[in-house]
Amino acid sequence: MLRARNGSPVDFVVDINKAKQEKFLSVTGLKVKSPLVALQELKPGSTVYVMNSNYLEEIKIMSNNLFNYIGIDQ
Repeated sequence: MLRARNGSPVDFVVDINKAKQEKFLSVTGLKVKSPLVALQELKPGSTVYVMNSNYLEEIKIMSNNLFNYIGIDQ
């Protein structure tokens, strides 16, 4: 299982690019899911790592601010 820098497990990644969805990242093998699928699978309070903090507010709005968001590019 892949782990974030803080040791937390990373189960999958999310991308709005439809060409990347349902594929797997090289090296890690993590599956890329659509935001809709990911939101259905995550439990409220789950940690979401945001690769580009420029999208942090948009992601919070899209997901009804249900999660713990961490921008990792800061």
